[in-house]
Amino acid sequence: MRFSLGNVCTIFSVLSAVICFSYVSPLNAKTQINLDTLQTIVKENVTQVKTLETISLPVDYSFVPIWCFAFSPTDTTVAYPVSNATSQISIWDFSTGENRIDLSRPEGVEGYVTDLAFSPDGKSLVSGNSDKTVRLWDVKNGSQNVMVKLDNISSVQRVAFAPDGNSIAYAIGNNIGILDVKTKSELLALTTEHYVSDVMFDLTGNSLIYSDGLGDSSGIPLITIFSFLTNKALLTFEGHNWRVQDLALSPNGEFLASSSDETILIWNTSTGARILQLKSDYPPVASIAFNSNGTLLATGATTGIITIWDTMSGKRITQLWGQSDAITRVRFDSTGKLIGSSSKDGTIRLWGVSS
Repeated sequence: MRFSLGNVCTIFSVLSAVICFSYVSPLNAKTQINLDTLQTIVKENVTQVKTLETISLPVDYSFVPIWCFAFSPTDTTVAYPVSNATSQISIWDFSTGENRIDLSRPEGVEGYVTDLAFSPDGKSLVSGNSDKTVRLWDVKNGSQNVMVKLDNISSVQRVAFAPDGNSIAYAIGNNIGILDVKTKSELLALTTEHYVSDVMFDLTGNSLIYSDGLGDSSGIPLITIFSFLTNKALLTFEGHNWRVQDLALSPNGEFLASSSDETILIWNTSTGARILQLKSDYPPVASIAFNSNGTLLATGATTGIITIWDTMSGKRITQLWGQSDAITRVRFDSTGKLIGSSSKDGTIRLWGVSS
């Protein structure tokens, strides 16, 4: 994948997509999405993107924000939280239109799900939660283990699996930890100077990539690649003026994208050089994601608008309108044929190109 150094500032041409959508209960959804009838989303056809399905909360929980969701890396399922009293997580199969399984915490456990991530083999799901726990779920039988209960004033901000699936990283407040999946023992405890907004593993699994700092008196926003083999920072990226909202690693691990207010920056992970700068018309940019081959970048704004960018040229390709409140997550599925977006309006939309 190659990034052009040209067109690194605002791109003014905007192509708007025409969208149609429908609301479906997550527990009795019948609409099926056949990936074989969809084209792979590429820059030549991305303007044809339209909403295929919207998963909404049951009527009793309308307008409850959905803060996160996750596509399975191995099949046609998507996991998302139903933010009700039971803090339920539903796993929905978009190829059959059926709910696969519901994962519920024990009665009396309060709070909501803040982040979700599938294991690389798709058999497990890790959730970060507002009750300061990190929980590991078996997506086949619904069993769950509390990996850690944390003594902190914050909710768990982010969770991530290592590439080999043997460990989990989490961020809470200004603390980062790595947990062994089998033993639940803590492999690393790292305290940063400021609030951590995102954390992930690099492709080797030997380093963490995280962002901290709010862009005010509490600290300049920084992005750090930290080796837990050598216990030191390998690279530090500085360029945002406000808190980094989201990070995305390109599929080959060569590039890192970061979003903040109106700015999206793309960095070389080997040298720390800034490769590309994009400017959103609808700040702040809350979430970003590369597609499966790194040629596209999707960005979701707090205005509810998704923008698709060509990473080769830095050009804005199209914008997707439909959700009525802030985008909380935007992600591509593993095939590159679907874009998912969750929102504070209580819905998840799946976007794809009809053949």
